[in-house]
Amino acid sequence: MIIRYASAEDTPEVKALWAQAFGDRQPYYDWYFRRVYRPERTLLGFSDGAAATMLQLAPRRLSLRGEPLNACYIVGVATAPAYRRRGYSHRLLRYALGELHHGNCAVALLNTDLDGFYEPLGFTPCYTLRPLLFPAKAGELGGWRETRAPNDGFLSGCAAVYQRMTAALDGYVLRSAGDLRRYIEDWLCDGGSLLLHQSAAAYLLWYADGDYCRLVEAGYADAAALRMALSAAQAVAARDGLRQLLWNAPLNAPLPPQPQPLTAHLWALRTDIEPELAAAEKAALTRELLNAGTRLWANEIC
Repeated sequence: MIIRYASAEDTPEVKALWAQAFGDRQPYYDWYFRRVYRPERTLLGFSDGAAATMLQLAPRRLSLRGEPLNACYIVGVATAPAYRRRGYSHRLLRYALGELHHGNCAVALLNTDLDGFYEPLGFTPCYTLRPLLFPAKAGELGGWRETRAPNDGFLSGCAAVYQRMTAALDGYVLRSAGDLRRYIEDWLCDGGSLLLHQSAAAYLLWYADGDYCRLVEAGYADAAALRMALSAAQAVAARDGLRQLLWNAPLNAPLPPQPQPLTAHLWALRTDIEPELAAAEKAALTRELLNAGTRLWANEIC
């Protein structure tokens, strides 16, 4: 297998691989390749001259113990059906991790349901979420402004809430204004809405998912603002005829415990250590780096 970075001429093959693996639902598909996709951050593996497998690199910076940390999300890992079960994805991932190791990146992050696929590479779960369910509940939305096309004022208000919320946390993504706009646009492709309280103490990003009002991210200045935000989300669910509010809440959200089990959200791997180390050693060193306990903030939109 030949591995190289994509060029603009490879975009049709990249889009075909993406559609085979993840679908081409609109408007997300067109939005992603217009606003997010970058050929120079896409690695392709070729077999017999055809694009067989791919992944994309999304550099980010985390705030960890008060210092910025270079990180990279690995997204869009996909292999064409005709080339699966040949080890191509693992070979491509190892190549990508080598690139990050030599590129001043401290940690790689990914979101996966295929735990066993990434463990042999040294990835380990580090960020945990609590799936929480709340009933839809009629209520007032006074003081809340809602939009599906946020302007600069909306975005700056959300950014201020995010900064206040994460001030005492660790491991969260540092967001620029452009990052925030792109993150919100992502979820608005699913028909959701953004709400911001006039006090600039809380915001909500949500979309309808079947009978559920799925809360993608809640931003809050303090515990009281979070309670206010959740009440508003319940009111939105009732207003729109949805049965329940579902929120995969970060473990450190100031809420009473519920009996739902915890779920691994992000898997991590240190890339600033020797690539030749055994997977178990890499996992242990990764957990050591990200050992921030309940301060570790798992971004849902990153």
